[in-house]
Amino acid sequence: MRPSASFPRRIGAAVYDLLVIVALWMLVYFPLVASGQVGGTIDDSFSVAHLVLRGAIAFGYFGTCWTHGGATLGALAWRLEVVRADGAPLAWRDAALRFAVALGYLVPLALLELVAPGTQSSALFYGALCVPFLLGLAAARYDHEGRAWHERGLETRMVARRAATPA
Repeated sequence: MRPSASFPRRIGAAVYDLLVIVALWMLVYFPLVASGQVGGTIDDSFSVAHLVLRGAIAFGYFGTCWTHGGATLGALAWRLEVVRADGAPLAWRDAALRFAVALGYLVPLALLELVAPGTQSSALFYGALCVPFLLGLAAARYDHEGRAWHERGLETRMVARRAATPA
């Protein structure tokens, strides 16, 4: 069994992937805002339609990467990959389950938005966004198989990528 991904490498890959996701959102939203089809304010960005669109873009990125090579751009940079427990590549079903369960990290943020709307620029907002994610990844350190919270119960795990073999 290959070693699980370390906490620092997981964080590094997550930061890279966050940058890619934001870039993809910008590519999709720029023409929509420029043409006046959608509003470009922070108040507009929390509507259900916007959340669904951003979620679909994120799932498209992660799902495609996980099912075609096992690694996002961030994971490739940090020499990581996502595999099934048996070592096989992920299927779309695996990717969808992994993505859906990982969305659980956003529950505190959603609850904050329901209880105290308009806190998008506060420390509480950023805490609700980052702390669950960091705790979920840190849990991998204490799991006997090195799994983060969102990997427990799923048949997937993030591991160190195999070195390329010479041809």
